[in-house]
Amino acid sequence: MPPKGHAILSASSSDRWLHCPPSARLCETYEDKGSDYAAEGTDAHELCEYKLKRALGMDASDPTENLTWHNEEMEDCANGYAAYILEMVEAAKESCADPKVLIEQRVDFSRWVEQGFGTADCIIIADGTLRICDYKHGLGVLVDATDNPQMKCYALGALELFDDIYDIDNVSMTIYQPRRQNISTFEISKDALYRWADEVLKPTADLAFAGDGNFLCGEWCGFCKAKHECRARAEANLTLVQYDFKLPPLLEDSEIEYILSRADELVAWASDIKEYALQQAISGKEWAGWKLVEGRSNRKYSNEEAVIQVVTDAGFDPYEKKLLGITAMQKRLGKSRFDELLTAYIEKPQGKPTLVPESDKRPAMNNAKTDFMEENQMNKNVKINNPMKVITGPDTRWSYANVWEPKSINGGTPKYSVSLIIPKSDTKTIAKIEAAIEAAYKEGEAKLKGNGKSVPALSVIKTPLRDGDMERPDDPAYANSYFVNANATSAPGIVDADRNPILTRSEVYSGVYGRASISFYAFNSSGNKGIACGLNNLQKIRDGEPLGGKASAESDFASDEDDDFLD
Repeated sequence: MPPKGHAILSASSSDRWLHCPPSARLCETYEDKGSDYAAEGTDAHELCEYKLKRALGMDASDPTENLTWHNEEMEDCANGYAAYILEMVEAAKESCADPKVLIEQRVDFSRWVEQGFGTADCIIIADGTLRICDYKHGLGVLVDATDNPQMKCYALGALELFDDIYDIDNVSMTIYQPRRQNISTFEISKDALYRWADEVLKPTADLAFAGDGNFLCGEWCGFCKAKHECRARAEANLTLVQYDFKLPPLLEDSEIEYILSRADELVAWASDIKEYALQQAISGKEWAGWKLVEGRSNRKYSNEEAVIQVVTDAGFDPYEKKLLGITAMQKRLGKSRFDELLTAYIEKPQGKPTLVPESDKRPAMNNAKTDFMEENQMNKNVKINNPMKVITGPDTRWSYANVWEPKSINGGTPKYSVSLIIPKSDTKTIAKIEAAIEAAYKEGEAKLKGNGKSVPALSVIKTPLRDGDMERPDDPAYANSYFVNANATSAPGIVDADRNPILTRSEVYSGVYGRASISFYAFNSSGNKGIACGLNNLQKIRDGEPLGGKASAESDFASDEDDDFLD
């Protein structure tokens, strides 16, 4: 029999043993080691239980003094959780005058899973819908409620208790994960849940309890106790050796897609192997060709109070002044005062492009291929109505094309940059840029006003559209043209006339002609106010006479608005 409080086939590990049945018995042979993350989660659950009981008018003892990991963030999370549960209770009252609320309720689903039991954070029982909510304090893994086996096991256990008492048709399962700003809800009919239990859960659980079935590695390996030594996991990851570390351009698209699906797991597996080998070495294990050494360390003060006193007595200031971060500043000022004073000076730059699985809930970026898609090729999912974004005409010429590697100008943040030369005859592009500047001005009025009494007129602030005849009279490339300097901290996507990626750097140089995807935004920095231009993507249309722009681009890009561009 398993020790009290422990289930061989626990609900919390069900995602793993449902995919890899024999892992359940294999993990049983390993010591159950705790972690700081688990301890913090336990403290958070205790605090959530207390906050929720108090919110519902139940007797409860404040556990704060006994919580090792208690802090202000945990307080905020627990208060938010309690408030959310109260909203769920009110929703339940729409179909049931007196819904029943159970907190930290032990549930038994052993009808389908041998010795299967667990503890549900909150269950709300009412006619029509059974609601279950599970609190997740962790930051590392985003937890989705959709078809979540842990939640479905809890739901089965709750149905065992109340299905005969209440007229339940549907089950609603919610994951509340405040530190990831994640509230995920999944609904399933009671009948569908029972079918899953009978057809999937029970037969797989029977295999797992007996130690039978096939090993299968995947993302569920993350919390497996045997992950360091699992041969099935090793063999699955070593299949990537077949690609013999070929350079990406030599691989087929299907091969790259397969590697992408396995890359994170491969990295995690290699890290687990290294950590396991290290811990074994510390315990006395000797690995052939390897040795245990003392790593590098940094100097530190043995007595900070003594250092402060000695340095102060010597006539020096031992402290440095540092601007508070945004979160700390908001706590210092309070939200309302923070918004009043600093809204104009807060910006959120575009995040660095990241490749993620299709299942990721974040919306897809408009990449270089879709940016330059002809209007009649676009579908409703691709079109993005952004009045501050412009696609230039095909006769735009690129100068000072620093688009492959970021470069620092005057010691500033390294950025990708290009000077876009637009013929004055391209009135369509010029009109779009002027309209986008106007839109950026209106959108950024609060930022431009700052702590001033009024918003400065557009005519008196800096704008990125400049006249080449006036500002570059000695450069024939800029004759009869306007120009815009566009910068970005993230690399632009670069495609050819057919919207295929350009990988050969020599194909892109100062002097080529092509479209540019650019965006305009307001800035207010160090006393400078205006509209700046961010670089999104580039499309080369045709070659042109190379320009002598290989000297420093500082003459074009370095000015008193160096801080205007995205940081």
